[in-house]
Amino acid sequence: MYKLTREGLKKLKARKKKLENKLRSLLKKKNDVYRNSGDEWHDNPTLYNLENEADSLRRSISEVKKKLSQVKVISKNGKNDRKIIDIGSVVKIEFGDGAKSIFTILDPESVDLNAGVISYKSPLGKALIGMKEGEKSSYNVEDKVINIFVHEIIKKEE
Repeated sequence: MYKLTREGLKKLKARKKKLENKLRSLLKKKNDVYRNSGDEWHDNPTLYNLENEADSLRRSISEVKKKLSQVKVISKNGKNDRKIIDIGSVVKIEFGDGAKSIFTILDPESVDLNAGVISYKSPLGKALIGMKEGEKSSYNVEDKVINIFVHEIIKKEE
């Protein structure tokens, strides 16, 4: 199962469409090259490169289609009340080094680190899901342990 918000699903569908349009355009270009210079890849490095790029796009489209077939659309505000961190929560946390940050926890397609939006699948997101205000926890990134403290669950996005 691949959990996404409605916005995340919309972004994933748009990504699929963009990839499909790019593949269509590339295949047209490949056909033009084929018609103008032959189909022998060893005699035509441009044709060879276009075929490799098309294969890469087909794999990407296949991955997106697989995700779309496994999507479960979730509400940003989840099932829990504001007292428990869930997808859609906006939280103020403090790291072990004293740095404080505010994060919104959403799906992987909605991640925007510049805006403080993290995925529930990220190491920090996984650590925060299910926590309450005032709780401490830690998570690992590679071989480093990072301590966190939940100052406040600011709100749940609708």
